[in-house]
Amino acid sequence: MNYRFFILIIIPILVFSCTRERSQNSGETTIFTQEENIPQQEKIIQQVDTAILVYDENTLELGKSVLQYAYTSSNDIYASSDNKSDYNYRLRISDNEMTYSETIDDPESPEGEWRLIDKKENYNIIQEIVDNMLYINFYYDGEFLGKNVSHGQKRYLVLYLNSSRIYFFNETNECVWHIERGYENEFFSRSVAVASSELKEGNITYSSENLSNRFLLQPWVEGTAESGIGEKITFSPDTTSYWNKSPYSGILISNGYVDYNKPYLYEYNNRIKKIRVNGGNPNEYLYFELEDTPQLQKFDLEKNIHLDIKYLEIEIMEVYRGTRYDDTCINLILLWSSRMR
Repeated sequence: MNYRFFILIIIPILVFSCTRERSQNSGETTIFTQEENIPQQEKIIQQVDTAILVYDENTLELGKSVLQYAYTSSNDIYASSDNKSDYNYRLRISDNEMTYSETIDDPESPEGEWRLIDKKENYNIIQEIVDNMLYINFYYDGEFLGKNVSHGQKRYLVLYLNSSRIYFFNETNECVWHIERGYENEFFSRSVAVASSELKEGNITYSSENLSNRFLLQPWVEGTAESGIGEKITFSPDTTSYWNKSPYSGILISNGYVDYNKPYLYEYNNRIKKIRVNGGNPNEYLYFELEDTPQLQKFDLEKNIHLDIKYLEIEIMEVYRGTRYDDTCINLILLWSSRMR
């Protein structure tokens, strides 16, 4: 049977905000015009999956033999919605151009005949790097952002994990558009997160519940008097969720304080540098070191820890120090399961 549909797992990744803002933005803004070459940003271009869609960079067409080689351009950001289905959504961001393409049913196909066509939208863009945050500027006159987004000049904060997911956030810190690759048998787990401490400032609590909020920029912030080393976040399955029938097999983390309007708060506050992960066995630990970037970072568990993880504890072992405040912030933590039961 030839399945003619795709599964697009919609998990809008969210980002968060964090703590003790006391002054105006002092960060410098670097704007790359369309005529300039954007230098390689090692802390922003993090990683490229070792196997993604076969991809023709001239036509943006997908080949039928998937998972053969990696798209490895150091300056391009690329994501696709599906790695198996004929139907697909794709976005590619290069130095000064953005291309969206979509494979859909041809509305002019003769009755009784099934045919696919590609729709494409091309935009000239300007990229900005502001205090470690990536923004893109472009004039939108197409359709891919959806009916609720009007035409006109746009500036979005971009978070991504190269080859698999891209998220656009607007000035109200809301995710206005995203694309995610629907890995076969890979689903995010809805988990309950409980932290050993939480920062409270006035009426605001930077709760561990923020770590799984997929729609707004909100952080978890530790509430200790020092840097938060030794603080723990414990994840357990949400028993009301169908998706939690499988054990955890990986972690996605976005580090630090991420805010569209206040990018300087990322460096003002601490970010996590090293974590220790325990899956319920007191004698079995994994250690992961994070890059100092707000962009998404992926850590696999299946190859390193027993496969029946239904409980996960993350402990802060080391931090990148903030330039002003001694509060450690985490923008996002998502767990995923690769086996459905």
